[in-house]
Amino acid sequence: CKGLCLEKRSCCFDKPGYSCYEMEKDWCDEYKACEKTDLKFLGGATTSKSNGGNSGGSIASQLTPEEIEKAVYDACYFGDDESRVTQELVTQCHTVCQSRFCCFDSYKLQGSCRATVGEDECELYSLCEQLINANGGEVKTFIELDLKEFDSDKPDLSTSEQMIEKDVYDACYFGNDESRVTQELVTKCHNVCRSRLCCFDSYKLESSCRADVGEDECGLFALCEQLITKDGDVVKTFIELDLKEFDDGTSSSYSALGPGSKANEGDQFTTVLENACSESSLKTLDGLQTCHSKCQTHLCCFTTDPTLVDQNCSGLIPSGCGAYEPCKRLVTPPAGTYTVTSPTSLSTREEIEKRVYDACYFGDDPTKVTEELVTKCHGVCAQRLCCFSDYSLQSSCRATVGEDECELYSLCDQLVTENGVASDALEVEEKEFGVNELCIDKAAVDTTLFSACKETCQRRSCCFESNPGYSCYELEKDWCDEYEACSVIGYNFQDNR
Repeated sequence: CKGLCLEKRSCCFDKPGYSCYEMEKDWCDEYKACEKTDLKFLGGATTSKSNGGNSGGSIASQLTPEEIEKAVYDACYFGDDESRVTQELVTQCHTVCQSRFCCFDSYKLQGSCRATVGEDECELYSLCEQLINANGGEVKTFIELDLKEFDSDKPDLSTSEQMIEKDVYDACYFGNDESRVTQELVTKCHNVCRSRLCCFDSYKLESSCRADVGEDECGLFALCEQLITKDGDVVKTFIELDLKEFDDGTSSSYSALGPGSKANEGDQFTTVLENACSESSLKTLDGLQTCHSKCQTHLCCFTTDPTLVDQNCSGLIPSGCGAYEPCKRLVTPPAGTYTVTSPTSLSTREEIEKRVYDACYFGDDPTKVTEELVTKCHGVCAQRLCCFSDYSLQSSCRATVGEDECELYSLCDQLVTENGVASDALEVEEKEFGVNELCIDKAAVDTTLFSACKETCQRRSCCFESNPGYSCYELEKDWCDEYEACSVIGYNFQDNR
């Protein structure tokens, strides 16, 4: 217990003058249980044990010099291995070093304590100096530490800016693809954006930090503004984000409820779903795909075959099934709608497997992935895509449908992406094939293949930058060389131009 307390919050128990308790009271109080040992916060008297235990809360008074040196080494050391510079390392190193930054003349936020702490003890914390930046402040992020320790000869911060912009893009971007708006995306986007929502005037929970952070840095987080509601609050769920970004036209119908009404959020979502899965919408292929992209995780709610009554999942997630009631039309479509073949209407396992194979198989040939194939595959797979959904969200129907039946639809898994369901040939190609399979000679004449190759190559766009100041090729040569096949569409590395 004591070891954990000193590892995670050592500065909270330090002696007066070096303790961080007054500055970080809430953070320290999270470890209040540590006072059950002989550790005490600055605010409480530190007692001596009757057996002669040391008084005072300093890590130096609690550990031997060897233990201190080992704690600092374990938390802060990365040597010449850039891959070990992570945010976790920075956080752990800060925790161990917080009370001894004052040992270093380069630290400008506090007067030197070297004379009072002593040369010997300060030397035990020598690795901590790597967390002091050129301005005498503290390094806060792994990006800062990486640039300080490995790129000090490169004053151009474009690499850092590119990394931030890429992190934001990877976490938050969904473009015009509504199926990519998932709870996972919202969570990842929140994690990346949390500290920079104050950049936006529309954010009302905190005063603006744009003047302090700077226009340029705030610009890197531009995508984060999608997480701010009309009321200046923060979007919490994928339903909120979906309604905000794709269904603004429906908001007038709810004007009487008040903007951003949480109580009616579910009603709005159901109405949007009703429109997507209406009888008129299901008479078109686009309508079918839009409805299916919203419903694919809940089709197990509406199994109707009497022989499969025990496989219906409506009893497992009743509230979810109720909200997705319009999806029932995909299983029992009204007359005149685009017909989705019911798997339970096929008489044998062999027939199911053959139908899936005929509709979905393309093997190792990306040129066979056409819009027609994807459409046919969707038609056959619609009711069993739930076999391949996220188990952690309890949206999979594998347990209710059964492993054997889900295996008959194994080819359908190619339609399921990290962000939802692939709606066109391009998405399927990008999911199933690598750069060396997509960027082949035929890409120069096949528009779908060209687009898939280009989209794939753009994942490493910094490798192909024509401006040396923005290119990452020299820094990440091996990583970039994996995408050498992109040259077939004119994407070349800087040193090969």
